[in-house]
Amino acid sequence: YAVTVMPQPGYVATGSPEDPLTGSPGETLRWELGYRRRPATATEQYQDWARSVRLPDTAVEPGDDADADGASNLVEFFTGTNPLNASDHSGLHGVVRSAAGGIEVGIQVRRANGVAAVRVRLERSRDLSRWEAVSAREELRDPGPDAEQVVFWDPDAIDGSAAYFLRLRLELD
Repeated sequence: YAVTVMPQPGYVATGSPEDPLTGSPGETLRWELGYRRRPATATEQYQDWARSVRLPDTAVEPGDDADADGASNLVEFFTGTNPLNASDHSGLHGVVRSAAGGIEVGIQVRRANGVAAVRVRLERSRDLSRWEAVSAREELRDPGPDAEQVVFWDPDAIDGSAAYFLRLRLELD
């Protein structure tokens, strides 16, 4: 006999379905196989969120802006703000502080709990046309029950003598 085990979408087997079952005729064979929920990907998290907040069919994509407030649905998902209420804002802002050798700069943003699978990339530019990714230092501030404040710091101090721009890029898997 052959047994095929098909887990439900979103679940993974915790046993070893590749191991053959062997025994004698009439013998009861046992095969230990369990399932656990697979961690959701960022795309699956976003899709679940989009359904839960009832985004309209015409504005369901991450790059859409359902409430026309200038923040994409992906930003609203990441920050935990209401994508259907233009007055609900994320509070993203620049931060600076003195450091050895100059000034440290970063971006502080609200990050909703449960969106850890979203990739965040800090980028910098001197002229707004050429951007480079930097290995940001992440500093957690004010963790709360629904969200936390996070600062993504540029690892290089600046002297403040030239224009300097930062941006965050959010990406699903």
